[in-house]
Amino acid sequence: MQQAYISEDGKIGTWALIGYKDPGDVTATSSKTTNFSYTDGVEAKADLPEQDKIGWTAENNVQLNDCGAKSTWTIAMKKAAASSGNAAAGDAIFTAKVGGDQGDAGCTALTPSFDKIGK
Repeated sequence: MQQAYISEDGKIGTWALIGYKDPGDVTATSSKTTNFSYTDGVEAKADLPEQDKIGWTAENNVQLNDCGAKSTWTIAMKKAAASSGNAAAGDAIFTAKVGGDQGDAGCTALTPSFDKIGK
């Protein structure tokens, strides 16, 4: 949804702006279900950043099989460099991670294709 918004508007947007309906009990920039808490990392419509900007985070509230509580799933976005081959002006690069920088095999097993987002 963020990619479609960037393509149409040339900017990144909040969940509300891009039409994303977060699950659970909702506050302005987050929501919570029994198992997860979700956070919108975009505070307002903005230019696509040069460096990674976390745009979406999920954190498990409880242990899920071999995935320890408080592990994270994140999606970061940044402007594609003009030198990156087929990138056009305004293109975004999305990077999905499970378990932070070190990763978490127990959490990756729960969502085996999550790190394929944006590829």
